[in-house]
Amino acid sequence: TMKALVYHGTRDLRYEDVPKPVPGKDEVLVRVRAVSICGSDLAGYKGGNPMRVPPLIMGHEFSGEIAELGEGVADLRVSDRVGVVTNLFCGSCENCRNGLSNVCENRLIIGTTMKAGSYDGAMAEYVLVPAEKIISLPDHVTFNEAALAEPLSISLRATRHAGDVTGKSVGV
Repeated sequence: TMKALVYHGTRDLRYEDVPKPVPGKDEVLVRVRAVSICGSDLAGYKGGNPMRVPPLIMGHEFSGEIAELGEGVADLRVSDRVGVVTNLFCGSCENCRNGLSNVCENRLIIGTTMKAGSYDGAMAEYVLVPAEKIISLPDHVTFNEAALAEPLSISLRATRHAGDVTGKSVGV
């Protein structure tokens, strides 16, 4: 077993023992070292986010180290420091075939509930991750910094879309 913070409904989070996941083919088990709390996690806790259906272990902004390798995983090692791409798309639906994996019809997101189902996240000691979604961390990147990579990417994208703001007032 392992400890996890399990969402059971509006304003109902419980720290409890749950089964420790076992990596399957092409999966790795990541020992969580840092997890951030997203605004969508807070909205789910308050009952205002349909992407959180209980019971669910939330947490999609995280980093850690590989604890176990599933069958077929050859290019990663136990104890590797890692970040994770938490958007899991199928690659075969019409949207994916058209380069729109961000709106995959069968998409899962670690730590959330999507149309295709729920996927337990990183507010736990361990989380299962498809091996292809692992990102190796350079030694100079801390686990806390890596857990903030997804919100950083959103900020960078917004900055690029804003264009040149030299001499302009910008609200953040």
